[in-house]
Amino acid sequence: MVFWAVSLEDGIGYRAAERELLVLGNLEETAPRLGLRAQDLLAEPHAYVDRFDDYKAPWGVALRVAT
Repeated sequence: MVFWAVSLEDGIGYRAAERELLVLGNLEETAPRLGLRAQDLLAEPHAYVDRFDDYKAPWGVALRVAT
């Protein structure tokens, strides 16, 4: 359900080249819509915001976000 909480146009995506990643666009706006804090997501191991302002994290983070 977490993957449908924010539409693709709003910045959540999954790309074949990034099978191992959770990708969220505009973390500061998207995180609260998922009931999360951007700071907490950034504190996850191996999580980062890339040069295109996309938050990326390992798939394990996606599983924690989904629960």
